[in-house]
Order: sequence, then C-alpha cells, then structure tokens
Amino acid sequence: MSYQTLGEIIASKNFEGRRVHEDYGIDPETIEDLLYDRPSGLYSYSNSHGDAFLNNENLQVVELNTWICTDTGVGMNLMLLNDEPIAVSWQSARRNPTSYAFISEEAYELLREAWERHRPERNIQDKLIDAETLAMPVAPAGQAAYDIEDRDATNLRLSAVGVAGWMDELDRAGNGLADVENVETLKAALASCEAHVSSQRALLDRIAENSENGVPGPCDFVESVEKELKVTARICAHS
Repeated sequence: MSYQTLGEIIASKNFEGRRVHEDYGIDPETIEDLLYDRPSGLYSYSNSHGDAFLNNENLQVVELNTWICTDTGVGMNLMLLNDEPIAVSWQSARRNPTSYAFISEEAYELLREAWERHRPERNIQDKLIDAETLAMPVAPAGQAAYDIEDRDATNLRLSAVGVAGWMDELDRAGNGLADVENVETLKAALASCEAHVSSQRALLDRIAENSENGVPGPCDFVESVEKELKVTARICAHS
C-alpha cells in the first residue's frame, strides 16, 4: 500500500521514517486558547505554568505533510502528548496562523488533565479587601463623596482631604470624633493624614524658604497643608 490516511497513521501510532521532535513552538497562551478559548493576553501564570508542563510532560510533534516556506517549516503536524496522539496542527504559509484540531474528545481530556496538573494555585490573598478599607468612612447618601486616594481597590484609604471632609461632617453632626467607635477607622484616618503631611513637609519647607527670600508661594497649597496638620493633630489627640 503506497499511502495511509491520516486516521490510519494516527491509529497505528507508527511514525517510522517521519521526523519526530519536541514541540516547544506551542506556547502556554496557545494551549489555554485551545482548551478554553482564552485569547492571548488574558492568561496569567503563563511562564511558570508552561515551564512546569513542558518539564514534566512529553510534548512532541510528528511531521506528516510539511515543507519550508522561506525559512520556516509549515504544513500538517501531529501532536503527541506522552506518546499519545492528541491533535493535528495546520499552517499553510509562514505568515499564516496555525490552527489546531483535537483528534477526539478523549484526546482533549488528555491534554486538559495534563495541563491542569501543573497549573499554579492562585493566591487570592492579594485580591481580598483589607480591614482598613472596610473601616473607611463612606459619605451618607445624597452628600458629597469623601475624597479617596488613587490606589488599588484592596486597600482604599481616604485622602487627607477626604478625612477633613469626613471630620467636618462629624462636627456638623454635633460630637465630632467622639462619635467614632471604630478604632480601625481612626487609625486609618490618622495614617492617611500622617502619610500625606509627611510627603508634603519638604515642599512646604521649600515654600517657606522661598518666601523668606522674597519668592511668593502658592497660598492655597500652604493653607491646605496647614489644615491637614490641624486635622492630624485632632485625630492624634482623640486617639
């Protein structure tokens, strides 16, 4: 018999005379897309996951109907996973995309199970909101929002301006900080003010130095920092 069908070659698992080599051309993003329809760029852990997979599983390619296009091998290949045929790949030209097709549902499961064996466990701790954020004051409905620092949602903090606005609301309500029972709320507010004031002290000192030399400083900024210092002092006194 001078030829075999593709199905016959796959079923025989006899690749004598054909070039068989390790396939490091298929990257983790391609495997994720192949298994779960996840386009490139939407997959995390690609390096560690891919390395673990390739270091522990035997992924090979059997060249079935291939040729060189300019300087790149293209055509039809058979993918083997631990010596078991799992998929056929096809690329018609060097600049054309490569498509893949599993040879059966069982082959799909074989790759999926091997791939998942090496998926890193995700650490969700860095995705959980912290206690200080949960203790952050939120303005009553219908009132102006308190200013919040530009940071990740897991550790939101009122800015010093936001703390001042919150304290103004407390003062208008009557008892000021005396109404605040949550110690974590006070600590977070104090930390916000102290961090902001600390970062602005050097600039404030330069403004004062320039003022002594006859260079006018931005009055609004000076007034703002001075207000933040007073707010910080009040929280410190209450704490």
